[in-house]
Amino acid sequence: MGVKTAGWERQANVTNFSAAEFMRGLPILCCFTIDVRVKFQGVVPMKMFHLLLVGVFLVCSLGLWGCSHQQTGAISAKIRDLETRYAKLEEDYRVLQATNEQNRKRLTQSESQRVALGQEKADLTKQLEAATDQSNDLRKQVSQRANERDTAQATLMQFSTELQALAGRVESALNGAPNNSNLTILPASRRTD
Repeated sequence: MGVKTAGWERQANVTNFSAAEFMRGLPILCCFTIDVRVKFQGVVPMKMFHLLLVGVFLVCSLGLWGCSHQQTGAISAKIRDLETRYAKLEEDYRVLQATNEQNRKRLTQSESQRVALGQEKADLTKQLEAATDQSNDLRKQVSQRANERDTAQATLMQFSTELQALAGRVESALNGAPNNSNLTILPASRRTD
């Protein structure tokens, strides 16, 4: 087994590959020309194989394997789920925007009503102050009229007592005087001096 054969070199120029070669797993590079020198010396074949070519081959084969084993049903279901969520969020956003606009209109109306009510309150406050002043004036007038009434009543009471006293004196004068039937009483307005 330790027999070594004479080394020989083989040179291969690879420019294009057919689809059958690609399916067998040979590397393909569409735009590049690859000059591969393979040297066989003894037991170790392909000693000088370029590492970059191996990396490209592995990346391409893993990419093809991943694309062929893709779960399209799960991904499309996930995409549909995300699209429905997005549609629901857009609808919620539109509803919130409409609600926000309605609330802004209500707020504007409330502000205008508040301003109108504030103006009405100021007017009513002025009217209340005027009514209070008028009420105070009326109270003063009622107090003055009550004082005048009390004064007039006191004067009338004094006059009535004096009148009763005068009537009592006239009656006593009439009772105490001899009975003269020709005595006449004349009012002061008809008297002639």
